[in-house]
Order: sequence, then structure tokens, then C-alpha cells
Amino acid sequence: MNAVPCLAQTGGNGADEVSGAQTAGRDVPVRQTIAELIEKLGHPNYVSRQRAKAALQRYGLEALDQLQQASDHPDNQIAMSVRRLIASRSIRWSGPLDPEPVRKTLTGYGSLAINDRQSRIERLADLPDEMATAALARLARFETDPRLSLFAAIALMEQPTPADLTTQRKRAKTILDTIGQSDRVASQWLRLYASDLADNQFALQQWMDLLAIHRRQLDRHADHQLDSDLLLRFVRVLSAGAAQQGHVEDALRLATANLDLVSPVPNELTDACTWALEHHLDPLVFELHRMHPSLFDKDPVLLYGVAEAHTKLGNDSLAEKFAAAALDTNPIPTDESERDELGAQEVKTRAARHLKVATDLRDRGFFRWAEREFSFVIDRFEIESIEGAMARKLLGEMHSDLFQHAQVIDVLEPLIQRLAIDGELKQRMDVRDISLVDMRALAAYHRGLLAKERGDSEAARAAFEVAFQEGYRQRIDALIAMYHLDGDDDYRRSVRQMLARETLGHERKIADADRGGQGRFMLRKNDDLLAQALNDYAWLVSNTTGDFDKALRCSQRSIELMGQRATLMDTLARCHFALGELDAAVQWQRRAVAAQPHFPPLKRQLDEFESALKDSQATDSPSPESPATP
Repeated sequence: MNAVPCLAQTGGNGADEVSGAQTAGRDVPVRQTIAELIEKLGHPNYVSRQRAKAALQRYGLEALDQLQQASDHPDNQIAMSVRRLIASRSIRWSGPLDPEPVRKTLTGYGSLAINDRQSRIERLADLPDEMATAALARLARFETDPRLSLFAAIALMEQPTPADLTTQRKRAKTILDTIGQSDRVASQWLRLYASDLADNQFALQQWMDLLAIHRRQLDRHADHQLDSDLLLRFVRVLSAGAAQQGHVEDALRLATANLDLVSPVPNELTDACTWALEHHLDPLVFELHRMHPSLFDKDPVLLYGVAEAHTKLGNDSLAEKFAAAALDTNPIPTDESERDELGAQEVKTRAARHLKVATDLRDRGFFRWAEREFSFVIDRFEIESIEGAMARKLLGEMHSDLFQHAQVIDVLEPLIQRLAIDGELKQRMDVRDISLVDMRALAAYHRGLLAKERGDSEAARAAFEVAFQEGYRQRIDALIAMYHLDGDDDYRRSVRQMLARETLGHERKIADADRGGQGRFMLRKNDDLLAQALNDYAWLVSNTTGDFDKALRCSQRSIELMGQRATLMDTLARCHFALGELDAAVQWQRRAVAAQPHFPPLKRQLDEFESALKDSQATDSPSPESPATP
């Protein structure tokens, strides 16, 4: 294994407190015993070999460092025995002190294929609090695949830095106790990371020195564990962590020094710009533009990235300059003779490019630039054209995500009215997934929300009923809105009856999907249908009334079926919130936002839960005038 030279441990009092030195005294005799047992794997006597094998199995992970080093032993019999031991299922990857979710995730870990082991590492990283710290450090130290070892270290370093120094030092101690004296690359990363945690610092020069070593090895192709993609991710983890702790200048220096790791292709540059903007490292966008001006000037999304960076820094005139240049990369003239000169197909192609740019901007959270692109197409195409209708549909949906009720109505209503009187046009639009029913339901839902904001309960009730009856996509949310709307006894009774019927309907869908998915060979489609039915039931009940415990179980099961998708975690968080479990609600909602950071409904719900948690903590904490009795 190619390892970088070990870094000297440095740090102040915090690092000394969590040095992990309590294990150093027994390391030498244990390592000597393990080395002797490894040599006995080549003993001419069969019984001696088996005893040595059994003893090494009892040492388990403690012997794995030396077993890995012995996998290329000059004695072929020893080397083969070592490799079989490493690959066997006898090594337990979880420890007795691991929480149950960690033990469950690591069950059978050693026998899995590399891709499956990586998935398990990702699942560990998704566990809340400090639950998986020891497990991830253990995998960084002992994982037999060097790249997965680095992957585990990065997953641990990507965890949000604890807000208080006590928890930071606790994490640091756990890491150092787990990696021990290991000198593999991942352990070196974690050792310096733990030192930073313990001292609440960012050792910029040491990280720069370590990265310089990696860069030299990468240039010489001397380390097959690392490639530029993995090293770039490592740089981003370090820079993001430094920025989170307030070391913004250090984060910028580190990231800037390694910007050449970003491949000079539009997608990679766009991802780099988005990452920089998300972590408030805006100058990196300007530096990337300086490094690759010709690529930026040809790509509207990159130009919008520069515009966004200028906006965040208050440079509005420069932001407008770059936004105008982005919009003009695929000009569509309004003059008919100029359009004829371009040709109908070229005009359609340019419109498609603007819609693609708009959706990319929306997905990256650049909403005002996305609106500009959608509106550009709307202004240049008739409402009955596919391009004009699609732009309205997508812009209306974006306004809906942003909870901009009036804008949803203004954008969609002209198209709704046109489709309502033109059956042939409606059929053409249906083929392109531009549904009159869905748009009518969406507009009605937001008309109801707007009326509710204005205090017009009667108009809100009528609009929500239209949304409930019109389309499946808005049906549940419309019923939830009706449940929370003020009304007299007759109205409340009517809504409760509707809610009971709808809840029963979703329970039947779950049962039907369950039956359809039974058998040895469950189809993926059945998994999808069942997960959707479970999620729909959980979302409806947790936002209204009913069996909240059952809703929680349904939501958890949907995630077991389909994995930790943002929308499923969003529902699970709501279920915890309904049960009054505010900590769990916030934790799951944060994970949902992390999985899909630019989807406004997820952020709105996180704000709601964090506000409720803060209020709860303020209520529970003793007042200064009345300290709690010891």
C-alpha cells in the first residue's frame, strides 16, 4: 500500500486530552503476538496452522492491519491463508458498543461486493448525531479496499461539525481511539481532522502540506488509491468544514490552490460553481471564470453562476451584465422575418436550450434567473405552441414550489382557459405531459391558499374543493388545507368524513400494493407503488389526524423499500413532528434538505420544525429568575 509520510501530531491542550495514548502500552506486545501467529500460518503442522488461524480470528479487527500487510508475504502459503482470512465472514465489523442501527448496517459487511460496501458506508453516514462516528473511523482504518477506506474517512469528515467544543472533543477522542497507531492514508486524514476538532482550529498549513504530497503522487501516478475526483472531493470536504467553522479565508486558500483538479468541462465547472456558492465561497466562481473564460462565455449556466456570485456580493450591475450575456447565448428574435431566416427548427432548438437552462437553474436554486429564462420563452411563443405551453407549466410549478400563489395563477390561468375551449390542442398537450386537469388543480390549490391568506375562508373552501376533485397530484395537499381551514360545525364534519374516506382509500392501496408485491420475485414497480402508497398515507395522516404511530411505521417502511429519498425523509420528519418528537423531526428534515438542497418545500418545513424546537427548548429551560433545583 502506498501511504503518504505520517504527519506529526500537533495541537494544543485539546489534542493532548484526546491523544488515545491509553492503548499505546499494549500495542507493542499485541502486534508481536499477531506477527508470530501470522508466521505460524505457514507452519508444516496442520494443527498449528489451524490454531494460529483461530487465534487471529479471535483478534478480529485488531489483527487486520498486520494481516493486510502480510497479504503479499513471500511465503505463498502464508499469503494465501491471510487473504482467505481477510475475505472470510469471521471478522466482525461492528462492536458491542455500537448502536443497533450501526450493527444492522454492518451485518455481513465483509462478504459484500465493493459497490454494496460503499452503499453501507453511505447509510452509516446518514445516521443521526454521533451514532456512526466509531464505525466510520473503523472502516477508514480497516477496510480492505484502499479507496473505500478513504471513502469512509471522507464520509466521517463530511458530518456537520458539532456546535459545542465538548461534543467536538468527544468525536475527536472516538476517532483517535478507533484508528490507534494505524498509518494508512485515511487514518492520517482522520488524525489531523481529530486534532482540528479537539483544538477548534483548522491547521491550514498541515492540510496544504498533506495535499501537496498527494498532488505529487497523483502527478507521478504513484498512488493508485487516489484519483483527481476523490482528491477534489477531499479538498471540498476540508474547505467546507473550514468555512463552517468560520475559517473562510483558509477555506478559500485551500480550495483556490486546488482548483485545477476541476475538469475543464461545462458540467464539472457548473458543479464547482454551485458548490462554491452553496458554501459562501463566492470568489472561487470568479477564479474559475478567470481560468476558463472561453468555456464560461459559451455556457449560460456558468454565466448565471457568475451573476449569482456578484449578486451575493452586492454587485448588482455586474450581475445584470453577466445575466444578460447568459440570456443572449441563444438569441430568439421577435421579428418574424428574422425568425424565418433562422428556420423553424433552429428556433425550436433554441427554445429547448432556454428551457433546459431554466430547469438547470431551478434545480441549482437560481430561481430568479430561471424565471427570466422561462419568461423569455413565454414572451416569444404563442400560448398554443408546445414551447410556450411547456414554459408556462414549468414556471407555474416553480412558483408553486416557492409558494408564490398569485404568480402560479397568473402564469397558468391563460393556458388553462385556452385548453378548456380547444379539445384538439388539449389532446396535443396531453401527449407532452401538459395536463389541463393537473394545471387546473394546481391553480385552484394556490387560489385557495391566497384566499386563506386574505381571510376569505369561503373562497378558500371553494378553491380547495376544486383542487381536491380535479387532480391526483394536489388531492392530498388540498384535503390537508381543508382540514386546517376554519369553518362551522357542518364544514368540519364534512371534512372529517372526506378525510376518513381518503385515509381508508390509501390503506386499501397499501394492501393492494402489498398483495401485488408478494412472492419470491418482487417487481421493482411493485416496490415503487407500495412505497408511494405508504408515503401518501403517512403524509395525509401526519398533516391532519389519525393513527400517528401507524403513519410513522408506514413512512419508515417506504424508506426501507426505496432508500432515503428527500421526499420520503420529508414525510418521515413530518410523522415525528406529529408525534411531538421534535429532535427527530429536525434531524430527518435536515437530511432531506441535504439530499435535495434547492427544493423550497423541504426548506420551508425545516424552518417550521426548527422554530418549533427552539420554542420548545425555550419553554423547557429554566428562567434566570427561577433556576432549576439541583
